[in-house]
Amino acid sequence: MSSNSLLAFAFDDDDSEYKLFTGKASNVFQFEVPKDWVIAIDRPVEEKQKKKAETKVVVGQFKTVDTLSVRLEIADESVRKAFALAEDKKDAKYIEQEFTKEEREAAAGKIAQDVIVGVENNRSGVMKFVNVGDENENTTKRIERDGKAYYVFQSISEVCRAEITEIGGGKKICIGPRGDEIDTIERRAMTVVTVPDANDGSYFVLKMSAKVDRWEETKEKFERAAETFRML
Repeated sequence: MSSNSLLAFAFDDDDSEYKLFTGKASNVFQFEVPKDWVIAIDRPVEEKQKKKAETKVVVGQFKTVDTLSVRLEIADESVRKAFALAEDKKDAKYIEQEFTKEEREAAAGKIAQDVIVGVENNRSGVMKFVNVGDENENTTKRIERDGKAYYVFQSISEVCRAEITEIGGGKKICIGPRGDEIDTIERRAMTVVTVPDANDGSYFVLKMSAKVDRWEETKEKFERAAETFRML
């Protein structure tokens, strides 16, 4: 780990297993993650850059590919409409539908591959996509902190990091570079979205994901990051 990565977090004096992110964008947002997570991307948020969508932070436990990213986005007309409905109805389902539509359409074969970003940085496609809406756990919700609204939702994606081929009857398989079928990866994600700025339309997306079989191990860590994520 580099000295810059170490300096990008504030370590508490107590025995807490979490640390506060104090990287280059910590004047704009904050969150807490496990102390053993390391930084892969750490970029500042500057006013002159607010018209450019860009990933500002990527941090995680990369041995097990448990990742967290914060990305600056600029709201288009579709996103603005979704937020207007969500704020009017105080209902997170409008945000969940808007921010998962590309993956849902990719899984349905309506759009091309390459919709997976972040750690899936090579050619990738979505073979299956499921929204996780558990009323008992309230996984899709609108919350307020210090007078600011945040929208939270969860999803599961089955990702093919090669070529998706349909073999009949709607069944899809993942074909590797040698023409053989290869395993897919199922990941579960927790996403937090901020309301766009009224002036420039900028907003932030905090996305955390892990392999489905690691969800029970990572769930508490992701919840901690989501609960402590706030705009300053």
